[in-house]
Amino acid sequence: MKKNTKKSCRLTNNWISVVNIVLLCLLCQQNILGQEYEISTSPRYTRAQTRPFKDSIVLKGDVKSWGNLCFTNDKEYTKYPNGEKNRYELEFPYALILANRYDNPQACYVIYDLIMEMYDAYKIEMDSATMNFILFYLNKGADLGDGGCLRKLYEFYIEGKYVMKNIEKANSYRQRYEERFTCPMILKH
Repeated sequence: MKKNTKKSCRLTNNWISVVNIVLLCLLCQQNILGQEYEISTSPRYTRAQTRPFKDSIVLKGDVKSWGNLCFTNDKEYTKYPNGEKNRYELEFPYALILANRYDNPQACYVIYDLIMEMYDAYKIEMDSATMNFILFYLNKGADLGDGGCLRKLYEFYIEGKYVMKNIEKANSYRQRYEERFTCPMILKH
């Protein structure tokens, strides 16, 4: 049982580390020396300051740099018509490189997420070519063990959203998720 848990944790360890650092920064009012510091709710990098992160992502597949890219100042992002920040413009090329060149499973899910965010912001329907593109990356991420990809594919097939409804296929994604992560799949309602 411990072996499966270690394997599951290893797959998402880098991503969880980034999330933990963010949460630690948001939740802790003091640093380890006991000195108080001000919590900044806005990220701290300008686009110019993200150059080393971008280079490290492209040349090394560095996941920590990818996490740091998410700390780009909100004002550095363009806005969608609905007022939301356009993460696609800045983050998509790097997610694509991580997914293709470095087989990063989380990047496969982010590709889906960024594309859906853009389509939702413009309130346009998904075309079949884009949906096939998304399905390719969700399947790749699922094959690489990403829980988000497995969960999303389950949802698509159980609901018949963007794909033909297929309960058997949906359940196979759910089973793969639960075998890999040794916990039940939590679905959003």
